[in-house]
Amino acid sequence: MLKKCIKPKNGDIFNIGIDEDAYSYGQVMDVKYNLYSIYDILSNGNEDLENIKKRKIMFFTRLSDFPFENTNWNIVGNYEIPREIEFNNSKVILEEGVSIDEIVKSSLRDNIHILKGISNISSRELENAVKYEYGFEKSSNDYECIIYPSYKRYKEFNKTIKMSNRERYEYFIKNVVYFGEVWGLYNNGWAI
Repeated sequence: MLKKCIKPKNGDIFNIGIDEDAYSYGQVMDVKYNLYSIYDILSNGNEDLENIKKRKIMFFTRLSDFPFENTNWNIVGNYEIPREIEFNNSKVILEEGVSIDEIVKSSLRDNIHILKGISNISSRELENAVKYEYGFEKSSNDYECIIYPSYKRYKEFNKTIKMSNRERYEYFIKNVVYFGEVWGLYNNGWAI
């Protein structure tokens, strides 16, 4: 059976089935440039739009194919594209009347590299990256490159500060061994 051709609009919120009862969500940021954002959310598929929009954006991507024809992604609603967006650790604030389309065009025209680091991947690779992030897919360097390193550091920091003193100490020693170096702060004595 052929899947019905769905034409998404800017602002459409969609779900991505990553397991039998597990879904993540994204938003169509710009149809013309195939630009999508993926939210840090895993749910049973009954999430309301307000809750989805409150979540941090896990990563942005440009897709090399048309995901609503090749996948089981479903549009669940439409929500205004945020006026403040993080691109690779930089905040872009959209002024009134300025669209994502205009930002993308100006970055391509003026070679500003606002899209630097935004992967151009297939919808299947995107699904696998989201599955990897939530533990449904084996580790792969390809998936690590898709999900922003700054976002990974944010999650690592939050995980680390919740550790007990003993766990933080073990984490510290493992990282010293792994990287083979230690840095310290000194100003009339060591800051530890």
